[in-house]
Amino acid sequence: MPSTTAWNFSVYLEYGQVYLMPAWGDSDSPGEEMDDMVDLLGHAFDPGIASGKDSTVFVLPHRDAFGVPLQAQLWDSEPPKDLGGWDEAFEASLIAGERGVTWVSPTVEGVDIPVPAGRYRARISGRGLLRPPWDEELDEKAFSDQYRIQLWPTTDMAPPERLLRWPHPETCSCI
Repeated sequence: MPSTTAWNFSVYLEYGQVYLMPAWGDSDSPGEEMDDMVDLLGHAFDPGIASGKDSTVFVLPHRDAFGVPLQAQLWDSEPPKDLGGWDEAFEASLIAGERGVTWVSPTVEGVDIPVPAGRYRARISGRGLLRPPWDEELDEKAFSDQYRIQLWPTTDMAPPERLLRWPHPETCSCI
């Protein structure tokens, strides 16, 4: 059985978009990477995911979520594909920088997942996507979202793919 290390974070999701990019040294600025992400966003809406040179963007079926749990897991080899109980799932290849991989959404501060620098395959899963309608006031207690990202080393930078598509977007505030 592969071994794993896990970290738990509280993350923010804005505009239904999450960007995953290398986390470089302390003086880095996400400016250039964010420009690349905006370009990728146009390619991500239909399949839900798109990857560029070293970054990935994925789109979820609602607009905002505040203070929701993210569990990041580092595996020494590909983990079991346990997608039961998850609503959305994607896989993508990523490059980790000096500080790991940054999980960030537009206009909010991201979190650095502290994996060693290198190439990874990532499986990103989300569940609990029910949300109040657009016209209801946002309240942190209203969010039931949960996310998981599983990372394992790879030498193959395979294209991204959608593994699961949530079948009920009409029950949330879709982007």
